Amino acid sequence: MVASELEKLINWMMGVPAGLKLNQPLAYFLGQFFLYHIFLWKGVLRVQTLSTVSCQMILILVTLFFVI
Repeated sequence: MVASELEKLINWMMGVPAGLKLNQPLAYFLGQFFLYHIFLWKGVLRVQTLSTVSCQMILILVTLFFVI
């Protein structure tokens, strides 16, 4: 949620926000830099979520194995 809103804001800033004339090459470079780091962060969060789900599933299976 936050990452997608940040991506939208950065894409807007890379254009011509509110009619401001910015340094286009610098805006593009910085925009791509931050978009790439948001992409990496989303990947880290995805891996953490998957590993958390995997750990929970393993704990459930182990618990069921010892109960039965």
